[in-house]
Amino acid sequence: MTNYSLKLYNKNFKQDQSLDLNAFRNEFRPEILKALEAYSIKEKVSDVDFDKMVNGETSEVLDFLTKFIWYLNNFVESNWFLRGVVAYDKNLYGTKVYDYEKKSIGLIIKVWKNTFSGSNGKEYVDFATCVDFNGKKYETALSNLSAIEDMEQEELDKLGLN
Repeated sequence: MTNYSLKLYNKNFKQDQSLDLNAFRNEFRPEILKALEAYSIKEKVSDVDFDKMVNGETSEVLDFLTKFIWYLNNFVESNWFLRGVVAYDKNLYGTKVYDYEKKSIGLIIKVWKNTFSGSNGKEYVDFATCVDFNGKKYETALSNLSAIEDMEQEELDKLGLN
């Protein structure tokens, strides 16, 4: 299941805060309604249901939230500025993996979508936040990782992980 974290910045106190989508909905309901009104007028959409829009495919939700954040920041008076949104998944939490890029073993903390601008528009690449054996947290593309429990014995021997 994909979770979303919104990165906010308080203009008055000059501090950052992260909220999950449910907490954001609860704490910012009046601001959401104002931003949706501006969104529907500018995007020429008759009825925008925020809850429905954030329950689709991850790439669709991220596209909507990226636009929505722009409307919230530009058309709603608030002490808060939304910096962005991150989609993450904790289903693989604690999975022991081999990182082919670092040539070491790590544990997955979470998997998330990283957004890049490509020749065909936005591209979403799965990334993982991991912890190495020294306890240092790092991020890498999910394609660089392989779950150790799914590896064949021959590959484990070749990598010296037997």
